[in-house]
Amino acid sequence: MKKISIFSLSVLVLLGTGCMKDKGFDNQEYGINYPGSVSANGIGFNGASVKTVGVDAASSNPQAVDASYTTVALFSGTTTATKDINVHLELDPTILSEYNASLPTGTSPVLLLDPSVYTIQTLDITIPSGSQNIPINISINSTTSLNPLETYAIPMRIVSTDAGYTIASNMSTRLLKVSLKNAYDGVYQDDFYNVHPSYNPAGDGGTAEVEMQTTGPNSVKLYWPDAGSYSNPSILNGSLTAFSLQEPEYTIDPSTFQVTVANVAVGGTSVYSMYPGFNSYYDPATRTIYAKWGYSSFTRYWEQTFTYLRPR
Repeated sequence: MKKISIFSLSVLVLLGTGCMKDKGFDNQEYGINYPGSVSANGIGFNGASVKTVGVDAASSNPQAVDASYTTVALFSGTTTATKDINVHLELDPTILSEYNASLPTGTSPVLLLDPSVYTIQTLDITIPSGSQNIPINISINSTTSLNPLETYAIPMRIVSTDAGYTIASNMSTRLLKVSLKNAYDGVYQDDFYNVHPSYNPAGDGGTAEVEMQTTGPNSVKLYWPDAGSYSNPSILNGSLTAFSLQEPEYTIDPSTFQVTVANVAVGGTSVYSMYPGFNSYYDPATRTIYAKWGYSSFTRYWEQTFTYLRPR
């Protein structure tokens, strides 16, 4: 079996949907897109407008949100502020309404997180002279009242700034999605091989870093950050890629630790079955998931080892 690493590939494609590029950056949906002219001094949230943070479910302990998800930064010809820059933010539920309206038909809406569940240190922040960015400190106070089957969000908008800076219109909002994590949630290394009668008859394999995102008390859905989508890394025509309309969800029996895999893509027609004779299971001691599954009478199948790396 030949193994292909994601790091050795210069081209990454999603079969049926074209090249997997960073379209958000290319289309100036986020990134250093200055308001007005390129010489203008811009203020905005750092990165894509939607970020998802995972927090432990059924926890009464405060959980701080990673600062990288909530950073406000300046973008200008200089790398640091020459004076203190005051920035005012507000919570804006219309951001969430617009996001939900953009979701595909059949997708569950994201819920507004009750302000009593979280604490924002302040919505009036200052980027100090000599600095380039400042985080908004947010803590989730408790998740005991939250439904693990739902995703919640905190919608924030930059509404004013000073010191000669202008709010970058395409970086003025941050929808911080909050998903509840079960015991299987996290970032994993996916070592796999797959077989396809036309695109990979030799059963070549590969490696990719993926996320297992909680979808229920005992289930996780495979998310591939390098593809920017819920998709399953595969070797097809010699390249690391994935099929569209295939979104594997892994369910772990909490008593036996046996694993079953289902395709939960909206509109997906491929129906998965577990490979006969292979022990698909979760090892709680090492937090490793072993799975082998396929479809079309197993003329197409995957064998996967997901090794836990770190929290998501």
